[in-house]
Amino acid sequence: MNETKAGDPATEPNKPERAVRRNRVLKEAFASWNGLFSSISCQVRDMSETGARVRLADSTILPDQFFLLIPIDGKEWPCEIRWRKPGEVGVSFIGMPRISSLHRSQVLNAYRADDTDAFARLAAERLAKQGNSTSEPMLKPRSAQPSFGHRR
Repeated sequence: MNETKAGDPATEPNKPERAVRRNRVLKEAFASWNGLFSSISCQVRDMSETGARVRLADSTILPDQFFLLIPIDGKEWPCEIRWRKPGEVGVSFIGMPRISSLHRSQVLNAYRADDTDAFARLAAERLAKQGNSTSEPMLKPRSAQPSFGHRR
């Protein structure tokens, strides 16, 4: 049985189709306006090259035009609101993105499941970064002196 949600642009009849399909994403973002002096945190839920669906706590405080800053992408887009719902807005990008001063890198190291030495190499890399050699033992022997709070 197909159920349609009222107000859902994808399922409502007589609504024009989007020229570009939006891809589902989950990105931390900031909506900024007033010369970047005012901002509110938000999440980008759907995004395409022409617009996005943005979820935020209060959609009524956003002006009709603002900048959408996405730290993980290191870019900011000038936006214009196309529709508002409680807790989310649909925006279209009204200009080219520019490089943002707010940038956060995400680094992922991929390891294959059948690579048994991957974790040993990872541990050796971490020890090398800390300045320890792999020949030193991970656990040091206890000293003969009791530590604080222990009786002899």
